[in-house]
Amino acid sequence: MIEIHLPEELERYIDGEVESGRFSTRDQVVSEALERFRRANAHAPESMTLMGLFSDEPDLMDDVIESAMKDRESRPLRVPTDG
Repeated sequence: MIEIHLPEELERYIDGEVESGRFSTRDQVVSEALERFRRANAHAPESMTLMGLFSDEPDLMDDVIESAMKDRESRPLRVPTDG
């Protein structure tokens, strides 16, 4: 059993969800919210991995982006279809 202290506004929200009949207990409201949060953030670390590796190197990232943009000007990723 965990004891959690929430701001009054969240407690009112939880109570309102139970009173509305959407959930039968306060525990169900909190469990559903945490499960949704867990699912929404399940892949967050993977999606942030590459940028996270360089978060302490803004100058390096600027150099990499500048190099990529110059390279793209001379070698486009797509071949023009107009002839």
